[in-house]
Amino acid sequence: RPPRSTLMRSSAASDVYKRQIKKCWPEQYEARCVEEGESDSTDRVRLPLFILDSCVFPGQLLPLHIFEPRYRLMLQRALESSRTFGIVRMCNGRVAPVGTTAEILNHVSLMDGRSLIQTVGRKRFEVLEVGEVDGYAVAEVRFFDDAPLVGVKDDSEGAAGDHVAQVDDSETNERGMSVETSLLRTIVELVENKAGERWKQIRDAVVAKFGRIPEDPREFSLWLASVMPLDMSTKQQLLECRSTRERLLAIRGCLHAKETQCTIM
Repeated sequence: RPPRSTLMRSSAASDVYKRQIKKCWPEQYEARCVEEGESDSTDRVRLPLFILDSCVFPGQLLPLHIFEPRYRLMLQRALESSRTFGIVRMCNGRVAPVGTTAEILNHVSLMDGRSLIQTVGRKRFEVLEVGEVDGYAVAEVRFFDDAPLVGVKDDSEGAAGDHVAQVDDSETNERGMSVETSLLRTIVELVENKAGERWKQIRDAVVAKFGRIPEDPREFSLWLASVMPLDMSTKQQLLECRSTRERLLAIRGCLHAKETQCTIM
């Protein structure tokens, strides 16, 4: 084992190299940080932005047809670096305050310069500043995730499709299940009841198109928000929400309502 002084000198030298690389090649440095997941929630990272009239959630698959010259250039640079860019929704003529990074899974170049790509949503970010480079938008962003869950998660109760009891207002219910897990199961039960005899057929079709139903409450809430037929402003609210519990409560409200509308408190 090397002496502690040697480790400290090695760490200091590494920090110097990182600062020099960041200074000389800022875009490449930030792209690599995004790729390696080295940026923490306090870091500001620069991302190229693809602006849509819809929002994308972590884990959501999104095929894109790239044909505008500015986005062709953005795509080329992304493919040469981290294969990652940000997707944000345009709200009332302005970029939404929260978006999601998209990783390029597959890429097909067409003869006329257009591209067909398959992407998947990865990490949410808040937009701090917006600028422009060579015709496409770029932004200083900061990554974030939901606040840690409170209470005890009960993994012994089975898959997300099991029937469940109603949710307690306390942190954990009498079965030792967290509020978030109980909400998850209540939501699945509501969907089953609404679907009736068609539940298995609907479930199989949803899983075939959107992937398996997550059992983790945070992943489930984001997955269901991407799947449900909600208006885009509601989806944007669910994307911006930083509480798994509040997102699940809002989704449950949508299912109880006559119309698919929900509100984030």
